[in-house]
Amino acid sequence: MKISYGLAKGRVPIPVIDDLWPADCIRYLARERRLKSPLKLLPWHRLMLAREGQMWDTFYVPKGGLTGATVLDAGAGCGETAQFFFNRGASEVVAVEKDRAAFDCFTMNALLNHWNSVAINESFKLAHLNLRDFDFVKIDIEGGEACLLGLDSLPRGIVELHGREMRKRFMARFARYDYDPFPLSENLKHDMVSYVRIP
Repeated sequence: MKISYGLAKGRVPIPVIDDLWPADCIRYLARERRLKSPLKLLPWHRLMLAREGQMWDTFYVPKGGLTGATVLDAGAGCGETAQFFFNRGASEVVAVEKDRAAFDCFTMNALLNHWNSVAINESFKLAHLNLRDFDFVKIDIEGGEACLLGLDSLPRGIVELHGREMRKRFMARFARYDYDPFPLSENLKHDMVSYVRIP
């Protein structure tokens, strides 16, 4: 594996793996001041990081912050959100990721970064909500969030909703929560993504 280092505005050395990181990812990671080790990301996850990473401070940090928090990261990908949570003070991340290649990247990143994490290679299940007394949950499981509609209430955190129909179903079931649209680029508006915040 080839690792090179770039400087972002002369301040923070940014590890770049295989010279494949898009400029947006490098700029975003430059703001992650506590980044100590490179993240191995699959191409799709690099794209998602470039597209969504700058929104995470808005959607993925609760009002009280994450210091000392135990976080459930459902749809953990390669660990890009785990890195985000640890950089903001989380003490433990329980990661659920069904894709084997992304899961393998996550475990490598956990070792490289010495994360206090548990990684589970399977599809998200409601039983995962009971693995710990979670302070915050992030659920981004590409349509699998429909399983949450069977609950009486949602756990504290954020759920990414995929599609207009899913948003309608959640708003009908859980009207008391706040729903925020995710600002997608023009060519992606047909695939609406929104967040539901659970205080």
